[in-house]
Amino acid sequence: MVLTATIFLPHAVIRLILDPHFPTTHDLTGDWANHAHSFLWLLTGYVIAKSSAFWSALHQGRWILLALVVGLASILTPIWNNWDAVAEAETWLFPARMGRVLYYTAMILCLLAWAQALASTNWRGLTYLTEAIFPYYILHQTLIVMAGFWLTRQGLGVWTEFVAVMAATISGCVIGHEIIRRISWLRPLFGLKAKPKAHRSQSHYQ
Repeated sequence: MVLTATIFLPHAVIRLILDPHFPTTHDLTGDWANHAHSFLWLLTGYVIAKSSAFWSALHQGRWILLALVVGLASILTPIWNNWDAVAEAETWLFPARMGRVLYYTAMILCLLAWAQALASTNWRGLTYLTEAIFPYYILHQTLIVMAGFWLTRQGLGVWTEFVAVMAATISGCVIGHEIIRRISWLRPLFGLKAKPKAHRSQSHYQ
């Protein structure tokens, strides 16, 4: 909990100070709140990556983090589904905004904790999935945007659309990675090491 609070508090300050004035636009030069959150996560990753104390604390707290994420999701989902009413009443507006920051902070830490727990054991497929990380990371957002752009125009229900976007994204990442890993010149473009050139057998003739 101390770890979560330490990472949560700077994002809460940004949420209070910058977010009201700079709504997310994904504009390179004007999206200062989003840039601040993203840079802070980048800085956090740089600081904690080699910290054995951090990873030890994360491992010990993985069940608490999971319970926190599930609890926050259970509380906040009805609020998000009725956001217009919450925003109009204003009573729960501030707690809901802070709850959202706490939720995504806890979720990121929870994912790291359980990824670490799985990665620390030798199981079949770990090497394959480790290689897939960068291609999946590069592919997923483009796939989500493409699938969402088309699906939002099909008049589907929210859950059908959600499942369809998830299925398109996951299958696109799987297929994309399988293609990328087999093409030598594509591999470095997606963060993979180039395949070593096959050694030509030496000729027996001078």
